[in-house]
Amino acid sequence: MVVLIDCLFSFNAYAQINSNDTLDITKRTFELNPIVVTGTGTHQRLKNTASPVSVITSNEIKKAGIVDFQQAMTTLVPSLSFSPNAMGSYLMMNGLSNKYVLLLVNGKKLTGDISGNVDLSRIDLSRIRRIEVLNGAASSLYGSDAIAGVINIITDDPQHVLEVRSNSRYTGKKQYSQTVGLDIARGRFGSYTSFKHDQSDGWQNSNLAYTTKNNKITGTESSIAPLAIGFHSNVIDQKFTFSANDKLSFYATGNYYWKLTDRPITDKNVTGGSDYDLHYESYRYGAGATYKLSKRNSLHFDYIGDDFTQHYKYNVKTKDYQIGQYKFTKEQTFQDAELKGIFGFTKNSTTVFGTDFRSDGLESNNGNPLAELKR
Repeated sequence: MVVLIDCLFSFNAYAQINSNDTLDITKRTFELNPIVVTGTGTHQRLKNTASPVSVITSNEIKKAGIVDFQQAMTTLVPSLSFSPNAMGSYLMMNGLSNKYVLLLVNGKKLTGDISGNVDLSRIDLSRIRRIEVLNGAASSLYGSDAIAGVINIITDDPQHVLEVRSNSRYTGKKQYSQTVGLDIARGRFGSYTSFKHDQSDGWQNSNLAYTTKNNKITGTESSIAPLAIGFHSNVIDQKFTFSANDKLSFYATGNYYWKLTDRPITDKNVTGGSDYDLHYESYRYGAGATYKLSKRNSLHFDYIGDDFTQHYKYNVKTKDYQIGQYKFTKEQTFQDAELKGIFGFTKNSTTVFGTDFRSDGLESNNGNPLAELKR
């Protein structure tokens, strides 16, 4: 069973004029060759790219009635596939696992690696303008993370004076998704706000598990271990833009993500239970500026920070932890600052000069008890 509710309210004077006077050629909408940045780091037309880049636009996503990032990739990108496991959905591209697929948001790396899986719940599809997929090795530009390919998610800025969005989806296994958004564009100021809530029950293919002895199957026993774990999560996104004048513009972004699994609690009579749930939390923040020297020459500064943590939340009293206490297990941090100049010295060339600072960090508990977080 699928229930889908989609509402969109837009207030824009130009859009009203356009709908009433479509005979005016200056007010018609044309589908042009897309502009992409993946593969070179600079804007170029898709037909001119040396790398095999495919583009999924927001219109294609809306026409297909898709509200989930995984569903969009599966439906619209044949080279991608997903398989469920206990930690979420495992991404495969060109036959390689997602440890070799680089996920970017506006050209910046998305952290959140959970046992080899990048947590796709952090991606809010309602904010996406287009998705650029570089299908093939791109390690020369992006590093060893991009041996299988690159998925670059480009977000949108508000275009209407006021736009309010709401989208709800309910499917089997009590999978529920709700997104709401508010965009405001006033003069030189823009604000883009969105909230997404996801939840799902876990499920099993079978309530039986094999028993083994000396690496040989000896029989079966009852099990409550799920094939896919239930969870609920929230994502809040905020972006501000400001144009000081026709040449200088600024932006600032912030993202908060929270997720808690719902695993079966330990039961001494059956296997497959757990003493704790998995808790994930992340903060992603950034800022930048662009200064246009001329039509083809510009300076850009961008900074992004990403902090992703994982904890155990105990549902059973143990030797070291009480019910409701948290144990730190892993923290991933990412910092990236980039300053570059893009110049068109000749009509048919683009030259880029710049410098980049990047820092990746990982702190792991390694099984040693650390200070608990109390919520």
